[in-house]
Amino acid sequence: MKNVLASYLDTGQISALDIINIEQQALPDAFNFIRSVPVMVMADLPFVGNYSHDEINDWLRLVGHHFTENYLQKNLIDGNLHFLISLLSRRTDLLASIIPLLKNDETGMQVRIGITAIVESFTKTAALHELVPAFKQLTTHHNINTATDALYYLSLAYDSDSKDKTLHDFISRFLQHENAECRSIAEDFLDEYPSS
Repeated sequence: MKNVLASYLDTGQISALDIINIEQQALPDAFNFIRSVPVMVMADLPFVGNYSHDEINDWLRLVGHHFTENYLQKNLIDGNLHFLISLLSRRTDLLASIIPLLKNDETGMQVRIGITAIVESFTKTAALHELVPAFKQLTTHHNINTATDALYYLSLAYDSDSKDKTLHDFISRFLQHENAECRSIAEDFLDEYPSS
């Protein structure tokens, strides 16, 4: 892999190549949970393991074009949920990249289930609360499954200690929704948080 990456440096496809011997130098803090080698960092995201010339080319073509969303999706498809949760807990700035995946009707069920697991791991955190405006918008999505997922995520973002009356009222309105699952999410929410 080192030779493949060096060839990209020679042709100008990458701007820098730093090779770290982890026995002598630690990985950056955001990646200190990684215990496997080799680790390649592209667009500030870690790639663990060996990658072929074609695989690296495919990723290089995506840089600047929904790279993070594709990265999250690929890792979820490959079953790397715990890896992503560890990464996102250190890089909460990447969490917003789940929103385009949720909006996309082509996003597969395996990825959507993985997104739910990620969101559940951020229950009541400031990082998840930052996504509240996007989740509110998604509750009106044309796909009712996306809308109900968004409502569920809002219920996970709610922190009773913050006394966020606006979010509490927003979720409460779904008691009157035409969709039974939306009503059920709102009922469960109000059972746990009867008043704001």
